Amino acid sequence: MKSTHAVWTLFAAAALAGGCGAEGAGDASPGADASKTLYVAHFKVDCVGVGPMECMQVRESTDDDWRMFYDQIQGFDYEEGYEYELRVHTEEVENPPADASSLRWILDEVVSKEAVSAEPGAGAGLLAGEWTLDSFSEGVLAAADADPAEALAALASEGGAISIAFMDDGRVGGSSGCNQYTGSYEIVGGHSLSFGPLAGTRKMCPPPLMALEQLTLQTLQAVEGVYVRDGSKLELYDAGEELLATFDKKTM
Repeated sequence: MKSTHAVWTLFAAAALAGGCGAEGAGDASPGADASKTLYVAHFKVDCVGVGPMECMQVRESTDDDWRMFYDQIQGFDYEEGYEYELRVHTEEVENPPADASSLRWILDEVVSKEAVSAEPGAGAGLLAGEWTLDSFSEGVLAAADADPAEALAALASEGGAISIAFMDDGRVGGSSGCNQYTGSYEIVGGHSLSFGPLAGTRKMCPPPLMALEQLTLQTLQAVEGVYVRDGSKLELYDAGEELLATFDKKTM
């Protein structure tokens, strides 16, 4: 089972193959005084600039991939364990050293700062309880044989939902759409999650529900990473840190 942090480190190393990027946040310089939004990930990754170092990860849109950021942002006090949305601008640096950036990054505003649990083992406690499906990711839907929207709507109309319940003893269970399933799970380092073989009941349902069930179980078996945001939103990721599905905490 892969560590989520290790997966990100591998990704960062691959990104480095495209060049260190003296301008830090991307291949193209935004120019002096250009103002932009930067999203900052909740942990740093190993990178190589002048020498081995740790880089923040940034992106300019929530739809973009994370990129390594080799510079510093003046006025920004980074704290690991939080995701940030920043407004920044740049200034030209006169006669920068050959191995340094020609731009100086300056913080204008911290638009948001969201806590993301990163303590070792913290995820196990945060997972406890029952969660219901909010949505499959666009990537999962694009790869699906059929659109599950109709089946999900039919399930909701009858008071049902795709669900996951995590128990303290390492067992997991829930509804996969048509049948109930049970199995085991393991979480390492707070964010590396995997499910063991999942066994279920064998009730037959209409084809759309059976297709939804197959999609649900395939998605769960592909899970290798997990994040819980604000104690109420569960996000499941694959080995490449691509989002698979989101779930909401079920409240009594």
